[in-house]
Amino acid sequence: MKPVRLLLILLGILVVICAVGLGLAMTPSVQRWAVLRAAKEAGLKLEVAVVSAGWSGATLEGVQVEKQRVVVKWDRLEADFPLFQLLVGRQLAISRLKIDGLVVDASRVSRTKVEAAAAGAPAAAPGLLAQVVLPVDLSLDDVRIAGRALLPGAAGQPPVAAEFTVSGGKFSAGQEGLLQFNAILRNPAPDAGVTTLRAQAGLRVTLTAQRTFNNVNLTTVVDAEGRGLTGQSQLKISAELFRTTSGESYVIGVDTILHGKKEQVLKVQARLAATNRQYAGEWELKASTPQLAPFLLGGAWPDFDLKGGGSFTFDPVTTTFALQGGLQGQLSRLETLGPAWRAFGPVALDTTFDVGQRDGVLDLKQFKAVLTGAKPVVEVHTVAAIRYDLLKRQLLAEGTAADKLLEVKILGLPLDWIHPFVSSVDVSGGEITGQIDLARAAGSATAASVRGRVQVSGLSLAQAGRSMLTAAQVAVEGEAVVVDGRVDAPVLDLKVTTPAGDALNVSGKMSVQTGAVTQVAVEGRYTATAVKLLERWLPGAPVTAQGDVKFTLRGDELEIQPSQMQVRQGPQNMLFSATITQPFTVGMNGDTIAPRDEGQPVARIELGHLPLGLFPLTQPGATLDGVVQQGVFELRVEGEKSILRAVSPLLLADVSLSQGRSPVLTDLALEARPVIEYAGAKGGKIQTGDVIVRNRAKAMLATIKAEVTQAPDAGTQATMTF
Repeated sequence: MKPVRLLLILLGILVVICAVGLGLAMTPSVQRWAVLRAAKEAGLKLEVAVVSAGWSGATLEGVQVEKQRVVVKWDRLEADFPLFQLLVGRQLAISRLKIDGLVVDASRVSRTKVEAAAAGAPAAAPGLLAQVVLPVDLSLDDVRIAGRALLPGAAGQPPVAAEFTVSGGKFSAGQEGLLQFNAILRNPAPDAGVTTLRAQAGLRVTLTAQRTFNNVNLTTVVDAEGRGLTGQSQLKISAELFRTTSGESYVIGVDTILHGKKEQVLKVQARLAATNRQYAGEWELKASTPQLAPFLLGGAWPDFDLKGGGSFTFDPVTTTFALQGGLQGQLSRLETLGPAWRAFGPVALDTTFDVGQRDGVLDLKQFKAVLTGAKPVVEVHTVAAIRYDLLKRQLLAEGTAADKLLEVKILGLPLDWIHPFVSSVDVSGGEITGQIDLARAAGSATAASVRGRVQVSGLSLAQAGRSMLTAAQVAVEGEAVVVDGRVDAPVLDLKVTTPAGDALNVSGKMSVQTGAVTQVAVEGRYTATAVKLLERWLPGAPVTAQGDVKFTLRGDELEIQPSQMQVRQGPQNMLFSATITQPFTVGMNGDTIAPRDEGQPVARIELGHLPLGLFPLTQPGATLDGVVQQGVFELRVEGEKSILRAVSPLLLADVSLSQGRSPVLTDLALEARPVIEYAGAKGGKIQTGDVIVRNRAKAMLATIKAEVTQAPDAGTQATMTF
């Protein structure tokens, strides 16, 4: 075969292959498969009924996209553009873009996130567009989009519905294009003071020949309507970017018009010089509840009045920044956040700051904050500049003459302010006072020392209407050194006293080491005296307790060292004693105990003269009386089983059981050697052994033997013999 003929045949085969491939690419089923695969790689949940792309444009029908609980769907999208021009000349010339039946459902997203996005989008859009470099030469002539959106409503209220349209176009290189956005939001809540928001936004952008956006201008105007409003209520958000020969300039503004009066809420001006990539600018804030409440669709907000201003610099490449200024504000009606917040009353905050970051080093040159309620509550201020290496997690104190760096003075924090943060216990009483200092650690240039003392006066705790602690005085004192991700607290002291004579003293130390596996080590001793606190259950002489504790938590493994605890009532009556006899570890994700020596007991427990009334009964109206005379148990580990076994008889005396006012059992004595086995998820077993029942005259009445087992496959089973 001649070479020329062979070459022609090969070229013919190549043309046929290309034609077949192009024909397959133009097939809707193949196009749909390609779109679904691309969406899957992008992490999108996509459903699409029809994908049809040809030489003059593309059509997508029955599309639904979901990501991060936001669902976007539309009935039909049509885009007219010459495909050959895009493939060969990298020019995307869209003469018509139309979307029908567009629905954006964000009703499952947090209301706070949606409000933050809605507030920040107009300000951020110009800056984001300025960073975009298009991969193709774009022209967009005619845009027509109509749809509706569902946004999260207030707590317990239905979603907020919105109808919107987007129109415009005329975008091409060297020409200013315009997109016009119109929306109406309606709040269905029957008690809403603001029922309707009408928003109009205009985006003007000039495309450059370098495929970038220039002279970006976005203006948004929102009008509020509702029976709770009188006169004009309008919010205007504007953001503008324009380029000059010296660089770029940004201007962001938020203004309101209420009852014909215009007020500025926020103004930010920034400049980006052509010679560097660092933004520099000024900010000014003046916001209050009357200004912004009409545009929150009737959501309940506290009363606030904020004023502040300052300057800033920011480098997006190196993330270097500096922020200076001050912020003052008053806040009241916090009960709109929840009934527990009512205790705060009106509060005021006054702050000044000068903070920055460069090359991973945080530089706090100056900071002061004063929180005031009915009187001064907390004051925080720097004594000297603080420099901290964020990567090495070290304090940089070179050139710092002062020992103390930061002071936190707690002048009088009301205990009532704890209510919103503690729901299970009712906290009341006086106030918290004290001082906490941050300083350089002695003998180190990179370690920080935190030391302080905090007092709590008149602390009372109650749960479900039952008093747990009354008018206690609490004092906490401690010192810790922080360096290289490690915290060492060699001094930790806690003292609690009550007017009735109850007392608790705890002293110890703690260390925390962060890293791939966080390690927390705690060691300490404690003593306690209960004069009145336990009188309801243990009348008579005061109850005292003492003991020590030592454990280390490494990731999800807890290692417990030998320790002991004793509880007595009076000098002679031992109620309870527990001794850990050897180190062992416990898996926090499972229920396994691993002792150092499996042949030896892990713990020893001794029961003394304990009233049986301390032990709860599940039968309503039942009352158990009597005492524990003797009981000694050992805890051992055998394989996967933890076994608690009585090593001497468990003796119960004067046992009586009443139902209501009717006696069921009276003046009995019981003797037993129970064994309890526990194997985690594999179940467990309780064996009473021979329980000998005697009357007051010590005559044997019965011998009982019971066993209860529990296993995942068999459930719970019980047997009893007499």
